[in-house]
Amino acid sequence: MFSNPTKKNFVDLQLARCQLSWEYGFLYETGLIPFPADLVAKQATCVNTGLHYKQQRFNLLREETEGDSHLATELISAMGPGLVSHLVPADSGQGDLTAYPHLRSILLPGETSQIRDSRIENVSNNIQAMIGFFD
Repeated sequence: MFSNPTKKNFVDLQLARCQLSWEYGFLYETGLIPFPADLVAKQATCVNTGLHYKQQRFNLLREETEGDSHLATELISAMGPGLVSHLVPADSGQGDLTAYPHLRSILLPGETSQIRDSRIENVSNNIQAMIGFFD
């Protein structure tokens, strides 16, 4: 808190590190510091206000990041099986050619529409609950 003395009987204080205390009034009255306690109070208020706003900004950024992370996790974990490749006989006329001349490949949904709709509803409810929670 104290830096090197610049004059005899005076102590050079770094105001950015000062905290408001009754000691500053006493130190000024005894002549150990060259500025009154109200100057320290103003500086301490400025420093504390700046620290408060920086902490608030950090907290808001952290909450935003947590919300984004939670949303991404929810969406990725709710992804369904997608399309599944099935082999069908070549004479059916469906699908793409494969390495086997008598078989063709077609892509089918990996789940029924009822299961998919249920999964989408669950994800939607979870996202709404999350937005309500962070709001």
